[in-house]
Amino acid sequence: MRALLKAGLFCTILFCFSFSGAFAQDIKLPEPDFKKPVLKALKNQRSVRSFDSKEVPLQLLAEVLWAGFGINRPETGGRTAPSGGGSREIDIYVVLKKGTYKYNPQEHSLDLVTNEDLRPIMFTQDYAESIPVNLAYVSNLNRLTTKLPIEYTMMHSGLVAQNVNIYCVSVGLGSVIRSPRDSGKLAEALNLREDQKVIAWHALGYPGTGGSEQAGKKGAKSGKKAAKKGTKRPKGKGGGGGIPPLVSPR
Repeated sequence: MRALLKAGLFCTILFCFSFSGAFAQDIKLPEPDFKKPVLKALKNQRSVRSFDSKEVPLQLLAEVLWAGFGINRPETGGRTAPSGGGSREIDIYVVLKKGTYKYNPQEHSLDLVTNEDLRPIMFTQDYAESIPVNLAYVSNLNRLTTKLPIEYTMMHSGLVAQNVNIYCVSVGLGSVIRSPRDSGKLAEALNLREDQKVIAWHALGYPGTGGSEQAGKKGAKSGKKAAKKGTKRPKGKGGGGGIPPLVSPR
């Protein structure tokens, strides 16, 4: 009887090893089907740091903003990018030569903030002066669900930015997410409250002839120089279906 039990145990162990050996292996995945629009856009995704001076049409700007954080479920107010606890605390500011506006997703419009050209505040890198459209992602911390740590707002901003990236690639625009080095100055110019923080900048426009790789190397060198010298950040207020046409800026 004991010998029979040992034989049965041996067979069980052998079966288990055989079973695990048959399934616990590396899996070769099939190649993505790049004919699918989203996968094609992701394949072509890259940071662009050289921009043409050509103005971005209002229709494309409207679609950029809707893709970033527009309302895609009017019945619930649901957005194109998720946010923990339905906080929806990210606002998108659009900084243009003719003025600065805040995207109003409920009305799908641009609300004028100031006629002043605030772009020079964002000229913190060599290529920045050529950027046609600058977006600033601002977090309203008072809207962030109390159960969520503040780090969640960084993630929410990143989700909006990635939506913008993917849309831009799909229509031939270039974009690059930027660190808000002078967020204090911009916050003061926008008259932000203490609970409103500038999280990131996002540049977009038609790609220039300089190429993203070449400009990227220049940006990396500039970043290293700044790191060696040390940068004092100024203190200011705040710290830092179908898409309807965007209402013309008022």
